[in-house]
Amino acid sequence: MTPQPGDLRVRLEHVGSNVRVAVEGELDIATLPELRDAVAAVLDETLEHLVLDLSELAFLDSMSIEYLLRLHTNLAATGAALVVVRGSRAVDRLFEVMELGRVLTVVDELPAYVTRS
Repeated sequence: MTPQPGDLRVRLEHVGSNVRVAVEGELDIATLPELRDAVAAVLDETLEHLVLDLSELAFLDSMSIEYLLRLHTNLAATGAALVVVRGSRAVDRLFEVMELGRVLTVVDELPAYVTRS
């Protein structure tokens, strides 16, 4: 089932000391709490990488960008890394314009360490 406009679906997948957070739909001020809650549920774990998979994300707003930057800082303070998988063209364009790749690790595909063999 594909999320409707304004909807968000968040799925967590643990692979060893790594967590993939797959985000589908639209991430904005109304749906951001759902992502924050899902991520908060794994922040107490010892993580090596938190991979935020935006490949199915259609939209995100400035509040979401602020959250990603804070999450990056908070994870780095614990020795973990935030890795972002590119989203739709519209999402990717926002990352380019804001030069988020200078701060965040942004990749084209899911890293092997969060895929099950």
